[in-house]
Amino acid sequence: QNELFELDEPKSHSLIHLFYQQRNFKKGMTLIQGLPKGICCKKLLKNFKKKFACNGTVVVADEKTGEKVIQLQGDHRKEVKNFLVKNDIGTNKNVLIHGYDVPQQNKRN
Repeated sequence: QNELFELDEPKSHSLIHLFYQQRNFKKGMTLIQGLPKGICCKKLLKNFKKKFACNGTVVVADEKTGEKVIQLQGDHRKEVKNFLVKNDIGTNKNVLIHGYDVPQQNKRN
């Protein structure tokens, strides 16, 4: 099992924001912002990519504060929230889902 927290900093429950950003046509991405500083974003991203079968990246949003944002392809806000709560990275109260619900597309046979 991968350790998601670095050993040098304690866990803290700050507000974690989950956004869905529409790109072109039906494509979109999930943005995860406000993760605690003790989180290893690369290991967390690796877990997300495996669990949700998607691609993603870690972006430095603000170079002054060093805040990092995880970007995942597709709408995975609910799954990410469940993952963060289950692994004690956040709670139901401090993991906030923003945006609208994306309607499910009817798949053609």
